[in-house]
Amino acid sequence: MIDFRKYPLIILTLFSLFFKVNSQLKIPLTYFPKYKYNDSSPSTIITDIIFQRLYANIEIGTPKSTIQIPLLFDTNEFFIGDEPLNLFDNKSFSDLKFYSMSKSSSDEEEDDSYDIDFCGVYFMLARHMRDYIYFGDRKEYFSFYVPISFHEVLSGGIGMRLISDNHVCDKSLPRNRSFFELLKMKNIINRYDFSIFFNSKEYKREEEGFLLLGGLPQDVDEDLGYYKKEDFDEEKIKKVNMKSYSLKFDLDKVLGYYGKNQNNLIEDFTSGASNFMTIELDFNDGGIQIPLYLMKFYQQAFEGYLGNLCYNENFSGWNKKFFYCKKEIGKDINKIKEKFPGVIFQSNDLNYTFTLEADDLFVEIGNNIYCLVYFYSNTDGWKLGKPFLKKYQFSFNYDAKNIIFYQNYEVKKVVPIYVLIIAIVGTLIVVGVIAFLVFKFYFGGRCLRKKRANELQDDDYAYTSKDEEKIQNAKNDNNQEQQNNDENDQLGINSE
Repeated sequence: MIDFRKYPLIILTLFSLFFKVNSQLKIPLTYFPKYKYNDSSPSTIITDIIFQRLYANIEIGTPKSTIQIPLLFDTNEFFIGDEPLNLFDNKSFSDLKFYSMSKSSSDEEEDDSYDIDFCGVYFMLARHMRDYIYFGDRKEYFSFYVPISFHEVLSGGIGMRLISDNHVCDKSLPRNRSFFELLKMKNIINRYDFSIFFNSKEYKREEEGFLLLGGLPQDVDEDLGYYKKEDFDEEKIKKVNMKSYSLKFDLDKVLGYYGKNQNNLIEDFTSGASNFMTIELDFNDGGIQIPLYLMKFYQQAFEGYLGNLCYNENFSGWNKKFFYCKKEIGKDINKIKEKFPGVIFQSNDLNYTFTLEADDLFVEIGNNIYCLVYFYSNTDGWKLGKPFLKKYQFSFNYDAKNIIFYQNYEVKKVVPIYVLIIAIVGTLIVVGVIAFLVFKFYFGGRCLRKKRANELQDDDYAYTSKDEEKIQNAKNDNNQEQQNNDENDQLGINSE
């Protein structure tokens, strides 16, 4: 037996290999609206749908409790609010689970808490604290900020970046205080990859999913959300560079088309938009933001219905335009979808063509059917939220500045009926030709070939009535002759 105490390097290697294999972390997620629910009108309902935040469900403190803090994609700050219910305004959504320092016996103040004035994107002053955070059966002391003065009041925040894009303060918070760096320092993860998965393809008001940290989907030996583990092949990974440390990347081509016919292109679809060659992936957006210039193409799809069963209005309190229809429109909504512009996003780096079409963008809520595209300005360009991110799965790494996509992953599309008809007719023709050739060269040859003498049988001939009479007489003569022979045998005539 090997005495591992004498080989500390072996122990360290085995330990590192263990964490390399088992270094992925899953954190449950829940979507909540940015503002309090307001079902008073279509304009307030669409505001709830579009303006959302993705909250991580974290277990913390002693005794252990669950808190909900949002993922923030524009900073590296990791902070937790201390029961800021009284700080919320009347419009902000506050039906959340909050952290309470007074109820936790394990919270402590860091030594530098009063030495530095901390400043971040979301707060101006903060205490530097630590408490136990739980990851399954494991718990670790984690440092975080507890804001005293907010720029924007939140229950907390997990900054998904490693370096903050801080335009508020003179300097950014140290990188080693980001959530990712803290996880890596504790050997909970060893890589900065992350992915966000949804639990369901269907629209739900408070959707759930999970955050995968520390590895790519192919590193996990299990199904993820509504994907099978076989959907993620390491050999098929494609990457594109992020723009400015954000979830943006450049496209090579953007095209519009009518209905579901990608060959029926819309002329000059993006010629008037100034920023149509860049898209931003936004997990805190419940819809699809489209350059304002393109709204005229979408209005054409609703022609004949606007002002009657369908409407084009502004968000509540925002200069953003959207479409919705009364549920009484019934099957006529299909006529709108037939003219509704689809969009093709082509990326050479990812070696893939992404699409958005009507079936991805309409949802029925209450008495109305809402279109999940909205129009704001031409300078902001494309912002692709949940409808797109549910259709296509991406992974990210802020350290390498990469957006990652599995090129072999395909979304199953409905085959047009005319394609099926052509395929069926073509198959029948091919089968018919093959059957004819087989009959001609196999059965036909056998039927036409002359019989050899040793192959002739009575069954090969069709006799006439005269022939049959001659054959019957011959058989009778043979029978009579045999009968006479038998009688002679019995009389001993034929015996020797």
